[in-house]
This record gives sequence, structure tokens and C-alpha cells, in this order.
Amino acid sequence: MSWRSLFISRPARLSIRNYQLEIEQEGEKVQVPLEDIGVILIESPQVNLTAKLLARLGEEKMLLFFCDDKHLPCAIVQPFHQHSRQRKILMAQYQATVPFQKNCWRKIVIQKIKNQAKCMELLGIKGFRDVEALAGKVLSGDISGKEAHAAQIYFPRLFPGSSRRQDTVQNAALNYGYAILRGAVARALTSYGLQPALGIHHVSELNPFNLADDLLEPFRPVIDLWVLSCCKEDEEFTQVHRIELMKLLHCDIKIQEKRQTVLRGIDLAAGKLASAYLQKDPKEILLPTLLPLEVHRYE
Repeated sequence: MSWRSLFISRPARLSIRNYQLEIEQEGEKVQVPLEDIGVILIESPQVNLTAKLLARLGEEKMLLFFCDDKHLPCAIVQPFHQHSRQRKILMAQYQATVPFQKNCWRKIVIQKIKNQAKCMELLGIKGFRDVEALAGKVLSGDISGKEAHAAQIYFPRLFPGSSRRQDTVQNAALNYGYAILRGAVARALTSYGLQPALGIHHVSELNPFNLADDLLEPFRPVIDLWVLSCCKEDEEFTQVHRIELMKLLHCDIKIQEKRQTVLRGIDLAAGKLASAYLQKDPKEILLPTLLPLEVHRYE
């Protein structure tokens, strides 16, 4: 089981040797078993990767991020034709009925609101029961707007006097963390044959990751919890923050009544979403429950 994240911030050459990832930096070479690696994030523009390595990472369905000049994840490597019944699942997506999609979205919104309430409770913020109560009032397709109602309570309580458009360390951390999660969700969806552009609720023609943005919603409070716990308003957003945010993929969440890493939880959620499409049954959908931040312990 993968448990290691690699953050490459300095010039390096990455290649495959003896079924291991070889990292060469400043004349020194280090080898890491591929099966140990869950995520690789390349921040430095002076990193060379061999074609053989890229192909192998695709075969292993490895999550590989590339960052822009602002150190934000801007691209991922996704597996291609890795599912045995790609067309079958794609047709199930195309043929999904409106009631099916609305009921799927209802389940996603309910769990998102529950996780937001849990985030507030873990942070000791008043009003979490008001948010939690909204989860029980979500209708099919969330036509009554309970997601927006919850957000109107949630974000002002978490970030009083602040706007998501402001240039703050907390907003920078939120954007970075959400981008990491989004890439992980998109990778998982494609590995199960799902087309990320075909969303349930998000349907923008300009967004190639509509479905990823749908499934991402209940996972967002993981990032919110870390940002409120670990980011101080008067500090700058640094490489230390970026490394810690990437490590959140290996923290615990609860899914299938078990503690799993966020990365494993995303994979399970994507797999069950594929099952929901194939069986035309929203009850198949499996979503995470937020837990206190703790790195997963492998037994």
C-alpha cells in the first residue's frame, strides 16, 4: 500500500531503475520503491523525467503533479485506457437520468454539510449544530439551496471578517489544498473509467473536471480543518505549508466504517460512484466522514 509522498523542490533527474524510482540531485542518487509512493509533486521547473518513468507512473496509476510559477498545482498525469469496460461506464454516464443525478447530488451535499459541521465542532466553533441540522433538510438536487445556506454560516464562522478573494495565507493554503484534492479525485475517476468532464451538478462546458468537482465537495473540510488549525493570519505561505498540505492525503478519514487515508478514501468513493452509474442506484455512493487530523497508521 502506498504511504509516501515525494515533494521535489530542487533541480533533479527522475528515472526508473530496477523497478524503483531513482532521484538524482547534486550528484547523489536515491532509490524509492514505486509501491511505497502515493503522490509525487514537482515544484521545481528544473526537473527532468524520462519517458520510461512517465509511462510506468501511468501504468501504476501514480498521482503526479506539476506546479506553475506560483507553486500551485497546474497539471496532473492521468492513466489512459486503464479500465477494462471504459465504454460501458462512459455510456452509463451519458445515459444517467435527471432523477439519478439529483439524488446523487443530494447525497454529496448532505455529507459535505455534515463534514462542515464536524469541522466546526473539532475547531470549537459555535453554530455547528445549526449547520448539522441543515443536512437533514436537503432535498433531491438540493433545490432548496441548503448547501448555500450552510456555507453562509460555515465560512463567516471559520474566517470572520475575511473574504475568499483576499490575498491571505489562509486563502493561499485553501486554494493549494483544494487543488491537490481535485487532482487526486480526477485521477481516481479516470482509473475507474469515468469521464471527469461529465458532471452530476457541475456542468460547465469550460471545465474538464466537472465530476471531480462534484465528488471533491465532502473532502474539502479536511483542508479547511488543517488551515484553521495550522495557518496563522500574519505569516506567509511557504514551502513548509505546501508540503504539509500534500501530506494530508495520508491523514485519516472514515469511510466504509473504517479509518482510511484520504487518498484511499478518494479511490473508494470514485469506485463506488462508478458502481452507482452502472447499477443506476445512488445508494451505491460512498462518501467520507471527517475525523480529527491524524496521519494514518499502517498495521
